[in-house]
Amino acid sequence: LILTCLNAFIATSWNLIGGIGGQLSLGHAAFFGLSAYTSTFLFQNYGLSPWVGIWIGVIIAAFYGALIGLLCFRYKVKGTFFALVTLAFVEILRIIAVNLKTFGGSQGIAIELKGQSWSAFQFDSKIPYYFIILVMLTALVLTIYHFRNTRFISYLKAIREDEDVAYALGIDVFKTKFWGLVLSA
Repeated sequence: LILTCLNAFIATSWNLIGGIGGQLSLGHAAFFGLSAYTSTFLFQNYGLSPWVGIWIGVIIAAFYGALIGLLCFRYKVKGTFFALVTLAFVEILRIIAVNLKTFGGSQGIAIELKGQSWSAFQFDSKIPYYFIILVMLTALVLTIYHFRNTRFISYLKAIREDEDVAYALGIDVFKTKFWGLVLSA
């Protein structure tokens, strides 16, 4: 159930740019990995609570989403080429993670268990993890549901259907796709 909710969370995030916006992003594994590695790295090396590290990871993932969006959407990279750029981003980060000892190499980062602690995000059973990801998933789904009739979502749908027509109607295609990718990341 934990992995099901986690995968649903990632899929719902991807759906903002991929489903609603119609931009095939194959790079969302990298955004997830950046967040996870950031939180774990900060916990292991600096003792920073994962609750804080999660938000720092979100900011870093959004930054890289913005970087990809800026490069791709500014120069009108779309369709299959956008998918390939995002896939290349995943591969670059995978190669970096596997080859740097800072990130544990191919073994990843081993987390030192310190017993049950809410501040360290460590529990004796899996039940707290289930409820945490369930709350996160519910919050994400309700947030997207709440914004389903906004102008931004309508712009993403218009771009998905026909980008040239959306542009002709006065929609700022670059800005909409850019922020769609940043929020999705």
